[in-house]
Amino acid sequence: MPAPLVELTLEADAFAADWRHCDQVANYLAQLVAHDRPDSFLYANLLSTVLNELLESVFARHRRPGSVRCTLLREGRNDRVELVVPVDASARAFYEETVAAAQSAGVAETYTRTLLGKEAPADLLGLLELAADYGARLSVEETGSAEEIRLVLQVTLADGGTPAIAL
Repeated sequence: MPAPLVELTLEADAFAADWRHCDQVANYLAQLVAHDRPDSFLYANLLSTVLNELLESVFARHRRPGSVRCTLLREGRNDRVELVVPVDASARAFYEETVAAAQSAGVAETYTRTLLGKEAPADLLGLLELAADYGARLSVEETGSAEEIRLVLQVTLADGGTPAIAL
């Protein structure tokens, strides 16, 4: 596994106190790690969008006090974001179900139906969008604690250009 580019720990209650924190943290992290890409501005913009959707999902589902730990790693063109998130049983079930839907073969159709209000709750949108539009691979990993999960997103953004999938 590649070494971390950056790690950030946020107190969950402080992070969840203001919606703008998602955008601010996403922009900061994306700009920090985009320095070595051919078009660093465009790459930072794409990565910021991906990070913002991921963080907004955590913001919307935050249920417990504790820390949200975010680690960005890179191996070649692949970026990996690991979020360790405090959860209760309901939030854990949400992440597991949503990640399963995001990894299904019909994710684009599920995303479209959800976007149009014809599918399950809109809480799913952010993670479904990442899988459908950016080709992100999502997973939930155990951390050894029943009170937290590791939400992992892996995505390939083509050299600071368009996402590396056909849209």
